[in-house]
Amino acid sequence: MIVCSCNALTNHDIADAVRRGASRPKEVYASKGCKAQCGNCVPGVVCALRSLVRERKENAHLFQQAEQGAGAAAFA
Repeated sequence: MIVCSCNALTNHDIADAVRRGASRPKEVYASKGCKAQCGNCVPGVVCALRSLVRERKENAHLFQQAEQGAGAAAFA
């Protein structure tokens, strides 16, 4: 889905930027070599960015818990 029509920025572009460490809108745009033009997309970019960052943190936390559980089972 296109989130920013000025720059043809898609939800996949935002997800890729988050996977590479982006946590701010400016970093998302920079990952595509562009800037916000008219600004109408910024709320959508922020919403997608927050959701993806939160999801990434939750997944990392779950992975860490699973890893700790596997380590504890190895010592049991």
